[in-house]
Amino acid sequence: MGRERAGTGIQFWELIALTGGRIDEEALAPLVEALAGLSEHDMVSFADEFRAAFAALDTPAHAGQPVHDTHDDPAGPAIPMSDDVFRDARCAVVSAGYETWTSVVEHPEALAATPWQLAEGAEFLAVVEHAYERATGEVLELDPAPEWDHPSWMSIGAGHDVGVRASAAHDWASVAIADALNADPAWRAWWSKAPREKLWLFPLLTTDRAELARGTRLRRRRASVDLELAIDAAPLDAAARQARADLAVRHTTEMLAEVGSRLRLGPLPPVPVLPPVPDDLPRPAPDSPSLDELREVILGMGMSEVDVDALMEDMNPAAFLPPDE
Repeated sequence: MGRERAGTGIQFWELIALTGGRIDEEALAPLVEALAGLSEHDMVSFADEFRAAFAALDTPAHAGQPVHDTHDDPAGPAIPMSDDVFRDARCAVVSAGYETWTSVVEHPEALAATPWQLAEGAEFLAVVEHAYERATGEVLELDPAPEWDHPSWMSIGAGHDVGVRASAAHDWASVAIADALNADPAWRAWWSKAPREKLWLFPLLTTDRAELARGTRLRRRRASVDLELAIDAAPLDAAARQARADLAVRHTTEMLAEVGSRLRLGPLPPVPVLPPVPDDLPRPAPDSPSLDELREVILGMGMSEVDVDALMEDMNPAAFLPPDE
């Protein structure tokens, strides 16, 4: 394949143009058809050209850009960058053609300036495999496209006290905001002034007044700074699903503000806005058996029903409630 344009071949971009700048199944069909008529060597060359174009967008400056999906409200919040979003965004940029790709390579901020067709981005990665299988009936194994691996400067370890139910929405948002902050150059720069490479946040959701009165505990370990904070779980239990996710972001932000104040790191950068809570979140696995299950276990150990009933009267039923959304 020719290489008249620096970095990628001109025939590659002519083939890409067959998609019309889109990456849904219908738009990719002409590209798959064209590739199926090529030799195996040329199909592999196309994959190599794609990886070169993909890798040119693989920089921290690009990874730090917020992006919008064409399916979303353009006035709505941007999607925080994650590994999957970054992969899909780069696929969308390549599919948009040579001129757009060149502009975004040279100006990473262009990634945030326009919405992209993100939802089907991963489909682009499988185009060559589909074409080869269609042409030969065999499976062509290709090396996966490179992934950007940003350094993780912070982690969140969630904890629930006895009597506090786990929340799928709260747990999802805790992970999502940690991913977004880890990928954000402004937040990485903020933490670069800290005395350790790693930050661990340990929130404990509890209703225990003694725990809540203890305040924060900051520890400087050899390789990390650890912050422990007891958080009142009562608002979480009473909140709606989306509000629980919002509380997770607020809890994380409050802990980061405390760390920043203690370590004198300066003002917090803007906090990324998470997308709405997904509708298909699985419920978290229960941390403990139900009361009925526990009763059967104790009876199986030989204790009399009278003694078991007396024992269970002293237990907190809230500790055995199933996990919530």
